[in-house]
Amino acid sequence: MLFVAFLFSVSSTAQIKIDLKKKLNRETNQRANEKTDKAIDESFDQLEEGVGGIFKKKDKNKKTEKETAETSKIKEKANEESESLQTAKKSAMDVQWSKFDFVPGDNIIFEDSPSASERNGEFPSRWDLVKGQVEIMTVNGENVIALMDGNPMIVPYLKNADKDYLPDVFTVEFDIFRPASGNRFKVFFHDTKNQKNFYQDVLEINLNRADYKEITSEYNSGKDYEEGNWIHVSIAHTNGQLKVYLDENRLLNIPRMGENPTGISIQAYFAEHASGKTWYMKNFRLAEGGVPYYDRALQDGKIIVTGIKFDVAKASLKPESMGPINEILYVMQKDPGINFSVEGHTDSDGDENTNQKLSEDRAEVVMNKLIELGIAPARLKSKGFGESKPMADNATAEGKAQNRRVEFVKFDKSESSLYAESSEQTDNTTPEKAILINNKEIISGVLKSSDDALWYKVNLNRNQQLKLEITEGCGLIYIDMFDKSASTKLAQDTEMCDLQFTNSDGNDSFLLKVYLPPNRTNNPAFSFKLNIK
Repeated sequence: MLFVAFLFSVSSTAQIKIDLKKKLNRETNQRANEKTDKAIDESFDQLEEGVGGIFKKKDKNKKTEKETAETSKIKEKANEESESLQTAKKSAMDVQWSKFDFVPGDNIIFEDSPSASERNGEFPSRWDLVKGQVEIMTVNGENVIALMDGNPMIVPYLKNADKDYLPDVFTVEFDIFRPASGNRFKVFFHDTKNQKNFYQDVLEINLNRADYKEITSEYNSGKDYEEGNWIHVSIAHTNGQLKVYLDENRLLNIPRMGENPTGISIQAYFAEHASGKTWYMKNFRLAEGGVPYYDRALQDGKIIVTGIKFDVAKASLKPESMGPINEILYVMQKDPGINFSVEGHTDSDGDENTNQKLSEDRAEVVMNKLIELGIAPARLKSKGFGESKPMADNATAEGKAQNRRVEFVKFDKSESSLYAESSEQTDNTTPEKAILINNKEIISGVLKSSDDALWYKVNLNRNQQLKLEITEGCGLIYIDMFDKSASTKLAQDTEMCDLQFTNSDGNDSFLLKVYLPPNRTNNPAFSFKLNIK
């Protein structure tokens, strides 16, 4: 009997070790444990049968080779089932990540990238210091805010910061670099330098975890805790409800926050530059939310979105852009009668012609993403306006952020008819009033007499080729191309009803004149389209 007790003692210890290992593995969920436990239980059932067989033999200290092989096979089966379920767990998380519903506010309250004009080694000019050491550094050619030592804490440098400057609906976004084995990053929902607040309103963020008061959530980020990693943080507050996202994952969804947010403070807890634990921050944006997208489309006829983000000087979408794009998708799915012209805009930084091309490319990328998500191509069109239509002052960071936007402007399908007279063409009768047109845009209108002429402007980079095709009114109208001063004619349409021109000089603007031949009075409708390569 003592010998039997010893055998079961060893077996029980083996079970405990396996269970502890599974419990310590954060990626193994309850189902994985249950499946694994069941498989191991089956193993012990068969082991017990083997032990019972020992008593039927004269030599009680020897197991048969068959029993040993069966035991190994069962354990391998248990491990395979566990690994299979862990893989399924990761796949399920990937699906969950695609449901990113964060939509940033559009009225920018405070924004800091920081600017490329900030001097390396100086304190960031758009912030105020509460404690610690904070400086501008350049990382991979890009300016960042380095939170270095002394539990560094900063607040936005705003007028009347002692007052509540947060609306009932607001969003906060930023990118942080968490150093290897870094501690925590904190967001306080009040200005710790200028406002008195006795509430515990601290949001704590780590590599794959977010904590607010007693509420904690984490996920499998796939990032190594012992390595440095960038994290995109998104926070949405709506009339007391708080949502927190890390990268494209919603971690917290708190229906009643319990406090009244009045300001924002940022802290890197236990940052220490000497030991390589400096935190970096960039792309900080605080914005006021607004009217839901569908209501905006009905009330204003357009939706202005500043939350669709692109890589710098490129037309590639950032992952966080899918929140606003999914909201636009929802609007179009909800009302099949809504059609949108996707229109890109930039700030005034950089070259005007480059910005024009960039705005066109970005608008087209967004349009194609909506088509990819299931919207019929006939319900969409795109154009870009570059820096030509600012809605805020480009002299401030907030103004520039407001101008970098994508607008979704409603249009009726009848408006795209070749015979429809564009309302935008009512005041472009002189070169000074020329209307800017974009690549692949279709222009249509009506010339009422031989005295009429309509002028359009097009931007071309060096070595770009323009091809214009008259799709309606061929032989009834003329189109000439001039330099930007309208003093020199550079090209004209041919008998084939097309016009071609290659810009062999530097980036510049050019003018197109649409007019009637002498003595023609039949008021022809016309349409033409551009293709720029």
